[in-house]
Amino acid sequence: MTGPRNHASAPLADRSARTGDRTVLGPASAFQPVIDRWKVLTAAALVGIAEAAQKLGVEYVMEREQFGVPVGSFQAVQHGLADLPVLIDGGRLLTHKAAWALGREEDGILDWRANDITDGSALAAMAFVFTSDGAAVATDRSLHYHGGYGFAEEYDIQLYYRRARGWSLVLDDPTNECLALADRLYGPVEN
Repeated sequence: MTGPRNHASAPLADRSARTGDRTVLGPASAFQPVIDRWKVLTAAALVGIAEAAQKLGVEYVMEREQFGVPVGSFQAVQHGLADLPVLIDGGRLLTHKAAWALGREEDGILDWRANDITDGSALAAMAFVFTSDGAAVATDRSLHYHGGYGFAEEYDIQLYYRRARGWSLVLDDPTNECLALADRLYGPVEN
């Protein structure tokens, strides 16, 4: 087994009301940098999932034949796979930039008007949201092109499909991350 089993089952904190000694591992201010690093590492894993899904999808549509020709020769299938490298490479570049910014360990710039964002925490959130969506799209399309075989345990695409969704949800829904990022970039919306 190469990946974590039931990754979402690991608790982030023990919030039980049991009595006994408690050990504080660090100040609350140390929590956000750890979460930011987790987002970047998860984004990197999601880029890998998207890349694997693309590879599996391309291989399958080139070997599967329908009407005497490979399924990959149909234009609709080609279009569905053609934009996946954009999502994969975009996610990889954004993840690299986020890792670079976090590695600098200094305050970055957060100026969306000038398209100048070097804030590590914001870039980590951006990479996480972008790669969550990219991995979901890549695995959706590849699974779709596999047809009913895509859900069979004999085909690895079902594993990537489940991991792309599960890993994105370990901390919180990426939609909530996107809303928090929007508030950070543009300010909170007044009701």
